[in-house]
Amino acid sequence: SGANNALVAALLDAGGNAVTVAAGLIIWLKLGHSLQAGANTLNLNAHGTDAIKKASNPATDLSVTAVSGSILMLIFDGTVWQAQGF
Repeated sequence: SGANNALVAALLDAGGNAVTVAAGLIIWLKLGHSLQAGANTLNLNAHGTDAIKKASNPATDLSVTAVSGSILMLIFDGTVWQAQGF
C-alpha cells in the first residue's frame, strides 16, 4: 500500500507474526505503486519510514523509475533499503 515514492508493506511469518526488520533482511517486493528517480521510502511492518537507495551506492537515491507491478529485491542494511540492480 502507500503511495508513489512512499511504500508501506507488511511481511508475516508462518505463524502470522510480523517479521522483525533488522540489518540483513532481504525481501522481494511487488510494487503496488511506482518509484521515481529521486527520494523513495518503505515502511515495512510499521518499523518506520526508511529510505530506498541504490545498492551500488547506498548514499544515492534511485536514478531510474520502477513502475507499479515491478518486482524489486531490497536488502535492509540497518539504515536504508538497498535496491539491488540500481
